Amino acid sequence: MSFPNIVQLKSSDVKSTYTSKGFPLGTMGRTGDGKVYAYALAGEALSVGIPLNSMAKGGLDASGLTVINNSTEDLTSTSRQIVLSTTNSTWGALKDEYADGILVIEGSTHSNAAGQAVSVKSNTAGSTSTTDSPLTTTVVFKDDDLLTYGIDTGPTIQVVHNEYFDVIEHDGGATTLPIVGIPNVAVADNAYFWAQTWGPCPVLNDGTTVYGEPVQGSTQSDQGVQPLTKGNATGMTDLSYASAVKGTIGWQLGPSPGDGDYGLVFLTIRPS
Repeated sequence: MSFPNIVQLKSSDVKSTYTSKGFPLGTMGRTGDGKVYAYALAGEALSVGIPLNSMAKGGLDASGLTVINNSTEDLTSTSRQIVLSTTNSTWGALKDEYADGILVIEGSTHSNAAGQAVSVKSNTAGSTSTTDSPLTTTVVFKDDDLLTYGIDTGPTIQVVHNEYFDVIEHDGGATTLPIVGIPNVAVADNAYFWAQTWGPCPVLNDGTTVYGEPVQGSTQSDQGVQPLTKGNATGMTDLSYASAVKGTIGWQLGPSPGDGDYGLVFLTIRPS
């Protein structure tokens, strides 16, 4: 099944949630007034107007933090799947949790093979095997995205979740997880929805924002957005680490709301 590059949305679409997957994760949608959205899966119950982080591991499961080997055979540019195994006992894979994610060839002895990436169509659930202990999974490539160069037996592989898989609320503090959108509706855990990424959006406020000034995810203990921390008068070199990493997600559009109230922010997370 194919989908248009940008889905035309109604206001009712972005204020609704869905129990079944209707589009690939990250699919872009646009309302008639120019707001932009990304199709997402909730990793926990989400409240309206709270900034969202890509999943707790930053979109990267343990599979990307350890050596994953293709231990079965060399793969050619016509191969449509790869069998991965690992000796990392903490790694696991649920069926299709990497769908719409990316598989990266981290290292390979074949010429030009390392550095390739392919989009993931599906994956099998992780299973034990007497040959590939303790866990293996088969990752299937999307139909229109195959390897350009073949890879050898035993390359290192990263399998990265889609950034809109299992999104969670940004809880403030020193976390450097990226903010990927804002929900326009309360969302139940494991429900699908449209996360707003561009245009005017009500967002929870944490601090004293100023009309026209940039905002970022809170670096305090509360949820919401705060003014972009500018440090002292010596300028950008004195941004706090958390501020520098998070950066701006938009600018205050309406009057400054009270601390803990909602205000209108023009989001600039992901344009169309």
